[in-house]
Amino acid sequence: MTYSRNIARLKETSRENTRQRMQNNLDQAKFENLAGAKNAEQVATALSGFSQTLHDWKVKDIEKKKIQGKAAARKHASVDAHKLAALALELQKTKKEDTRYQEIKQEMLRLGGPNVYPDASLLMLCRIARKLLVYQE
Repeated sequence: MTYSRNIARLKETSRENTRQRMQNNLDQAKFENLAGAKNAEQVATALSGFSQTLHDWKVKDIEKKKIQGKAAARKHASVDAHKLAALALELQKTKKEDTRYQEIKQEMLRLGGPNVYPDASLLMLCRIARKLLVYQE
């Protein structure tokens, strides 16, 4: 991997981590908002037996929540479909890159032999050590 590709990969990773952190903060804020709304709803439900206005509000709130739930389900299905398509494209790209990497590695081995790799000497030492262990046994 070249220096520029490595830097580009690190920058992309950094951007992705920042995006995920922002999404986590947003999700946490939404969770806290929902918890507060649920608490208010529980209080209103507990008091609805004492007030016709609160009872009517509760019935309307249930209908509103059903509509919101259906809309959220449609939205999440759409978002999931987009994510799935993006992941499929990324998987294709990754497979192509890995295939090309293996082709380059094979060509380098064919042209230069095992010494073409920077750590070829280390590999040779490992092979020698393994042979010595076999002979010692």
